[in-house]
Amino acid sequence: MLRHVALLEMKDGTPDSAVAGILTELESLKRTLPAEVKLVNYTFGQDAGLVPSGNAHVAVVADFEDEDGYRAYQSNAEHQAIIKNFIIPHLRKLTTSQFIIKA
Repeated sequence: MLRHVALLEMKDGTPDSAVAGILTELESLKRTLPAEVKLVNYTFGQDAGLVPSGNAHVAVVADFEDEDGYRAYQSNAEHQAIIKNFIIPHLRKLTTSQFIIKA
């Protein structure tokens, strides 16, 4: 299994409504991804604010059966549209990592 983690740091002044919009779009994406993505688990959320500074504003964790599933997710047109239309306009920094989950 392959895990993808994305941490989104938003620009200063990004309204809460923009973050809420991103989360709404991710929820929609979760329900409509095609079978070729081979999605095992998909979780995301806004930072809970437990640490006063240094945290990302939004985290996404997606588990795929294999690398092919991850690549299908990355190239998915709806996913790319969410990045372009909802995330990029407010994004200061994106950090990602993909790694194999060993049993």
